[in-house]
Amino acid sequence: MRIGVLTSGDLGKDTLEKIILNFNVAFVLTDNNSRGIMKICEYAKIPFFNGNPRKGLGYNFIENIEVDVIVSVNYLFLIEKDIIQHPKKLIFNIHSSLLPKYRGTTPHVWAIINNEKETGITAHIIDEKCDTGDIISQIKIPINKSDTGADLLNKYKLEYYKLIKRVFEKIKSGKLELIKQDECAATYFSKRT
Repeated sequence: MRIGVLTSGDLGKDTLEKIILNFNVAFVLTDNNSRGIMKICEYAKIPFFNGNPRKGLGYNFIENIEVDVIVSVNYLFLIEKDIIQHPKKLIFNIHSSLLPKYRGTTPHVWAIINNEKETGITAHIIDEKCDTGDIISQIKIPINKSDTGADLLNKYKLEYYKLIKRVFEKIKSGKLELIKQDECAATYFSKRT
């Protein structure tokens, strides 16, 4: 199975390192500030695009690179239709909340602010909206009273690759079951300023 990876930041770097040990990564899209991700790609000889992928820039880079699946991990950009339609099988995202709650940015911090007792991560299909695609799988993560946003990110770091591997196994076995998100339970949170 050939994989495309869209990823940013330290969480993305850590997860990419684990993915390339076990899967055939055909390309990576990242942002200009994720130098650690770019170094990994250079070392592993993985073609990569850094910058804003919108207006066809990302798609122009990948259009001749065939992949079965694209996974988005901590990626900074919303993904446009051309990239969504590119993989042969599917495109999915790892979102750092238990969707449909906490759609949007920095959901782990909002969960702490709102005194939640647990959070989690969700693998979901990417569509043209923000965090609205069908759910593939979730992992629940407890929030301790003393947890900071950084603490939760460290907990996520332990679980992201496990969830991605679970999704890849479901794809390979043909046992991918999708769950529609309950729009009545959906909440959105914007970037903290």
